[in-house]
Amino acid sequence: DERARRRHRELVQRGAPASYASVRREIAARDARDMGRAAAPLRAAGDAVVLDTTALSAGEAAEQIIELARARGA
Repeated sequence: DERARRRHRELVQRGAPASYASVRREIAARDARDMGRAAAPLRAAGDAVVLDTTALSAGEAAEQIIELARARGA
C-alpha cells in the first residue's frame, strides 16, 4: 500500500492522470510477474537484511542502512 501511495503521489505531481486503485493493481501485477518468472525470480537472498522503510524518510532509511553496515563491520 505504501509503495502504491508513493507512486500515485509521484504521478499526480507530474500531472499524469492516475487513480490510486489502478496504481496499486499495476504494482501487485508486476510483483506477481517478477516473483513467478522462471529466470531469476524476485525474492530476498537467504542472508538478506530486510529494512522496512514504510514509515521512514529517505534520510532516516539511509541512517538505518549505515548503522546496519557499521554493526556488520563494513
